[in-house]
Amino acid sequence: MTRPDVAPPRCRNCAEILAPPGHVCAKCGTAQQLVHMAPPQPLVVLGAQKSVGVAVVLSLVWFGAGQLYVGRRVGLAIGLIVWDLIIAFFNFTLVGAIIGIPLWLITAPFAAWLAASDAKAYNEDLMRR
Repeated sequence: MTRPDVAPPRCRNCAEILAPPGHVCAKCGTAQQLVHMAPPQPLVVLGAQKSVGVAVVLSLVWFGAGQLYVGRRVGLAIGLIVWDLIIAFFNFTLVGAIIGIPLWLITAPFAAWLAASDAKAYNEDLMRR
């Protein structure tokens, strides 16, 4: 069965079109090498990897945004967003800023570390598929 979109097999020696079964060229008598191709494999589409740096920066700008970017631990992300809103509310007064800034300084490295570890875990899970 020949397909019109595939060029017919040709002799390696004289370029004559080979007649089936095509083991020996009818014109020059050169034996042809048979090539057996494996059947096509199904296409596996992997998701895009998530950047650890982007996850960390997003988490530093807005706690929990890194987890939302990665798509892991959404409940924790919502909790961190609420915590960030509470800290932001504290910062509207001078006394609140005395409490809010240290809370932000304590929470920021933790949120960044969580975002980085979630991005790394996501990328490792992606490679295991």
